[in-house]
Amino acid sequence: VRIGALAGYGAFANGAHWATDDFIYYTEKGRIWRLFGNGGEPEPLTPVPTESGPSYAEPFALPKAGLVLCNTQARTQRTPELFAIALETGEIHNLGMPGSDAQYLPTGHLLFRQDDRAMVGAFDLGKLEFVGAPVPALERVAMDRSSMQIAVSANGTVAYLPMRPGDTQSLVYVDHVGTMEPVFTSDLPFATFSDLRISPDGSRVAVSTGYQIWMIDLRTQTPTLLTESGFYPLWSPDGSQLIYGSTRGETFDVYGVPVDLSRPESLLLDAKNNMRTMDWAPQNIVVLREQIPEKGMDLLTWADVADSTSLTMFLDGQDDELAPDVSPDGRWIAYVSNYSGSDEIYVTSFPVAGARSKVSNQGGHSPVWSPDGRTLYYVQGLKMIAASIETTPAIRIVDRKVLFEEEFVQYRWSRQFDLTPDGTRFIMIKNPPRSTIEVITNWFAELRTLTD
Repeated sequence: VRIGALAGYGAFANGAHWATDDFIYYTEKGRIWRLFGNGGEPEPLTPVPTESGPSYAEPFALPKAGLVLCNTQARTQRTPELFAIALETGEIHNLGMPGSDAQYLPTGHLLFRQDDRAMVGAFDLGKLEFVGAPVPALERVAMDRSSMQIAVSANGTVAYLPMRPGDTQSLVYVDHVGTMEPVFTSDLPFATFSDLRISPDGSRVAVSTGYQIWMIDLRTQTPTLLTESGFYPLWSPDGSQLIYGSTRGETFDVYGVPVDLSRPESLLLDAKNNMRTMDWAPQNIVVLREQIPEKGMDLLTWADVADSTSLTMFLDGQDDELAPDVSPDGRWIAYVSNYSGSDEIYVTSFPVAGARSKVSNQGGHSPVWSPDGRTLYYVQGLKMIAASIETTPAIRIVDRKVLFEEEFVQYRWSRQFDLTPDGTRFIMIKNPPRSTIEVITNWFAELRTLTD
């Protein structure tokens, strides 16, 4: 959900609810905000997250009750919990229930997500407590990373995307004209993939699956667990180790592990703010993304992973800088910035930033260089764009063309595909086929029988 057109700045909301009081309630940078439907200045409803404190998401406002439902996940926990914010006082109440994506129904129930199930329970708005134990409901509702794919009307009609048994994400090879073929011919025990990165020699791929990071041999299709708690894996230039972020501490810290498992994983960087591992340059410099409360995302360089004092600020504008990729010769870095109000691709010198050159012209994210450094690939909507680039005597865009247009998994903050070392194919994440929307009428009658 993009709020920038109303608020006048580039806010990307993690969950939003347009309530009956004509305010839009949304999450940005770990806080619940509200914005009048006609625009204006956003108003924060929750405090800035502290180093060890919670952040908030998925608001659902009840103006007549003076409440906003939401969920939070402390950085030291994996399970989100349900909360309610009192609009008049700003007091934040713990509802004593694990869950997320809650909404209040006219029947006096809360519908919410718990793990990968839809749950429903009678709820007392005055006491802010459940009346009896919640029970599972609507077992076919599909789930994404944080929310349920469902809408409930005031008269009890429910519309949802169904989750079909056996539906899982898959990794696919995609060539430069969009031809796809599966990466794996045998079944692997993974339902989801994210943040995939191919090893420098092209023989293996590292992926996040839930909270774990696995290394999968592309020839033998053998998976090896590297860590129980990690995200955003990066290969060292020589392919001997991986570094990654983990939330097992108070913030998103950086850990490392040798890929031969000759040593246990170790903490490399205990950071004050959340750090995400973004790229590992040919000259052995790591690029990190730092998320700063009340500011946004900046890029740092890390010259020596054995020395936490070697961190240096690289790009720290008032806009967001994210999703960096260093060129194969180590002289240039492509990244995403909302400097102009929307996400676009820029290139600047590396390892010291200089003048920035804009590569995209209609939005873009997830840049990656070709092996020869003469082409920069990026995503624009559903299109994969190839921008031909000259770097001598300065950055110049020679041409842009669309390679293919297809729906693959993608996120703003991190590239969700990689390019093979020979540059001929991408590995991308493909969702299962879309289901048709299913509708249930008069569901409230069934709901009452579930919770009586």
